[in-house]
Amino acid sequence: MSRGVRHILDAPHWMAQYKDGEILSAWLTSLKYEDYCPLFLQAGYDMPTISRMTPEDLTAIGITKPNHRRKLKAEIARLNISDGIPDYKPNSLLEWLHLLRLEEYYDTLVEQGYDTVDKVTELTWEDLEEIGIQKLGHQKKITLAIKRVKDISNGIKRASHVPEPHELTGSTANTLSRPTTLSNCFLYQHSFTK
Repeated sequence: MSRGVRHILDAPHWMAQYKDGEILSAWLTSLKYEDYCPLFLQAGYDMPTISRMTPEDLTAIGITKPNHRRKLKAEIARLNISDGIPDYKPNSLLEWLHLLRLEEYYDTLVEQGYDTVDKVTELTWEDLEEIGIQKLGHQKKITLAIKRVKDISNGIKRASHVPEPHELTGSTANTLSRPTTLSNCFLYQHSFTK
């Protein structure tokens, strides 16, 4: 792998400057699997959601070679990335979708009668597809987020402190109001030597 790609992947402060597709491309290139980048992108996967992929998910997006799936799954297991899913139940559906970076589905969900986070937790994977959420990566992220909300509601997972508007000032407000996927990506804790 080139020194430049290693620097991007090893330096969290640089990651905020790169879009998900660029980070994904750099990661896959480092593994010599850059040809798979379009499969991940077309399916709507970002790095945090990739970090939760199963071998079945890899097959579903079109990675059909078993040895490639095994290697990718092993490399995915080595990723140290926050899943980008809030550890609290947001007050509104729009805020929840914004935190998931899936605001594009707000109108679709509301038109189907799912206008609160609680109502969305009733949805299954099949329901998501039926109402028009077709990208596998988006379906996976939403189902993981639904599970998180249910776990918080059932007391299985403790909700983190949600900052009140008066607690947020200046640049802190921008930082805490929407944690971005890229700023939370710590792609590797290991070297890329082969």
